[in-house]
Amino acid sequence: MIFMGVYRGDRSGSSDDDTAEHEPAPEQTSLDEHTETTDDDDDAAAAAAAAAGATIAGAASGVGAAGATAAGGAVPTEVQDPDEPADDEKEPVGDGDVAEPCGDEEDGEPDEDATEPEAEPPSEYESPQEEPPEQDQHPDDVEHEDPDVDTDNEGDEEPDESDADEEDENDDEDDEEEEESVTVTVTVDPLSAMSWGIQPVLKRVQERYDVELEYELAPVREFDDPAVMEGVWEDGTALHGMPVDSSLWTAQSPPTSTELLNSAVIAAARQGEQEAFLRRLWMHGIAAGQDMNEESALVNLADQVGLDVAQFTEDVETVEVETAASQPQVPVTEVPIKGHTQTWQGYVQYVDFKQQFIFEGREEQPPGPVSDFVREHGPVATEEIMEVYQWDRERAVGELQSFPEIERQTIGRGEFWG
Repeated sequence: MIFMGVYRGDRSGSSDDDTAEHEPAPEQTSLDEHTETTDDDDDAAAAAAAAAGATIAGAASGVGAAGATAAGGAVPTEVQDPDEPADDEKEPVGDGDVAEPCGDEEDGEPDEDATEPEAEPPSEYESPQEEPPEQDQHPDDVEHEDPDVDTDNEGDEEPDESDADEEDENDDEDDEEEEESVTVTVTVDPLSAMSWGIQPVLKRVQERYDVELEYELAPVREFDDPAVMEGVWEDGTALHGMPVDSSLWTAQSPPTSTELLNSAVIAAARQGEQEAFLRRLWMHGIAAGQDMNEESALVNLADQVGLDVAQFTEDVETVEVETAASQPQVPVTEVPIKGHTQTWQGYVQYVDFKQQFIFEGREEQPPGPVSDFVREHGPVATEEIMEVYQWDRERAVGELQSFPEIERQTIGRGEFWG
């Protein structure tokens, strides 16, 4: 049942009049009067509720609207905007008396349970000031970006560094291969005093630049005038300083050719000891002036070197030696430099090699310990030690004597260590 409202005799008009809502509101009933007329207030509250229900239901009758207006201004059912003033602060809707609050609403404050849940969402999401700062929303993302970038950069740089390191290593290997491939080739024969005389220089080059020495045997030489050979040997000694005994050419039976000695060198080369055998021939034939054109003397040298004497003797008798129409010039020294071959004939100095190696970009290195040098090349002459280490004779002898394992021996006019 719908209660249609309360009629008051002193009022006229209804809520349908355009001017009704602008007329001044009647005085509000005091609190004391409200307390004394409890029954009337209850009826008024019921009438207000009925009027609100009639408004929501869409009642169109004028009587219902007048009853709702007479009931004293019903509260709208729409959600109240938190920015708008409270209901108790608004002007009455109709001409009737405003309904008095009851219970907990007597102070005129809106019900918190009804308004706060709906008012909080707009204040929380619509106000941009209450949103957290953008930089604080995702701190983990910011912290993890830098490590990712660094990792990517490192991943991009590592192949470049490894490629660069590999290229440098390849260049170094190429340089080392070039240095290892350089071989100084010297054409010699067993009775060439100058071939013997350049040994200190060749040993110094070998130690300082780590090059290989390779000896090639010159064709057979013939000696028609022993006196000429005696003068050649003596002149050479003044130049290179190695021990030489030229009395070989004034002996009763001086050498006439190098054919037998060349055969012995080739026989030693077949057993891999060409250089060692050559040094023994120079030491005994040139430094000591001994006649080596006897088979017994050659067999003795082969035994000192450690050759198979029987095989050596057989090879000496069967090998073929090279001859030449013209007299070969010895020694001849060759070294490859920058795609061409540098050649020196006769005596060669250390500075000649050094200039070429500087041009090629090779670096000079210090020699190893003298004890290692003697162990590898001995017996070696004192002059060879002096040249390789750039010591004077006194220091060279003193250094060599400080090693108990190094023995000193005299061969002809030479002093050797081994």
